[in-house]
Amino acid sequence: MRVSSTLGTGPAQSLEAMTEIARSYRDAGVHALWLNDTYTVDPLTAIAAMGTAVDTLHFGTAIVTILPRHPLMLASQALTTQSATGDRLTLGIGPGHRHQVEAKLGIPWTRPVSYTEEYVQILNSLFSGAETDFSGELLRTSGRLQLDGAAAPPLLVAALRPRMLRLAGEQADGTIVVWTGLRNVSEWIVPRISEAAEQAGRPAPQVVVNVPLCVTDDPDSTRAWSAKAFEVSKVVPTYKELFEREAGPGAGPEDVVVVGDEAGVERQLRSYADAGATEFVAFPFGPDLPRTIAFLGEMNRSLR
Repeated sequence: MRVSSTLGTGPAQSLEAMTEIARSYRDAGVHALWLNDTYTVDPLTAIAAMGTAVDTLHFGTAIVTILPRHPLMLASQALTTQSATGDRLTLGIGPGHRHQVEAKLGIPWTRPVSYTEEYVQILNSLFSGAETDFSGELLRTSGRLQLDGAAAPPLLVAALRPRMLRLAGEQADGTIVVWTGLRNVSEWIVPRISEAAEQAGRPAPQVVVNVPLCVTDDPDSTRAWSAKAFEVSKVVPTYKELFEREAGPGAGPEDVVVVGDEAGVERQLRSYADAGATEFVAFPFGPDLPRTIAFLGEMNRSLR
């Protein structure tokens, strides 16, 4: 299992500052740096900029929201980013959440799963270099993409429910999931996506897990703090389902975060690897970020 980290794209971070952060993660030894879509800094543009300045470090999007982006345009941007980074991009996509799409973007939340299914079909065709002429119920595309020296990036689909997990297994290279504890990974995510990939004759899927992590000598108070710090996550219905499937009614982010000293966190990360996660993407938090980041690099070297 690879060990990576996230980087938020908040308005306070310039590209220069983000590049310095990326360089520090590379030097620490983490596998990859993942960016999300917060409608401030564009993640793929930022990855292209960082990738030209920072070698060896891999990058990923967790996730690019697809509803406001036509698949032909996203495919073009992703291949351009691949070219800039020397094929170090993993493209994670998903429809996002109703409250984001409708409130922030003013786009109707209409059949998001069907939309994602058609979107993935188009991306696969475009990434293959084939002439694509697609006319579905929700999307239409006509075109062809070729960029010398850029390989198609691995494609991950954000998936937490059965239909999306089936799509990720059958038509993509895997999934990236958030707020997924060990029980959800081992009993819910991995069995469903693995079965779908096997039935489709595809390789074993990537299962990329994105969870907050803190290396600390005071895990109890840190876990209690996380209940308040991340309580907004309970507003999202799919995350609420994950928390309660993990730890029962009333559970929250405090029941999923990975906290403890070095030995305790190592045990938890090894359990994720045993459960079938292929990459653990930490969202570092807490008062001693340098300690946490240094440990992520050590674990990446240890678990590979």
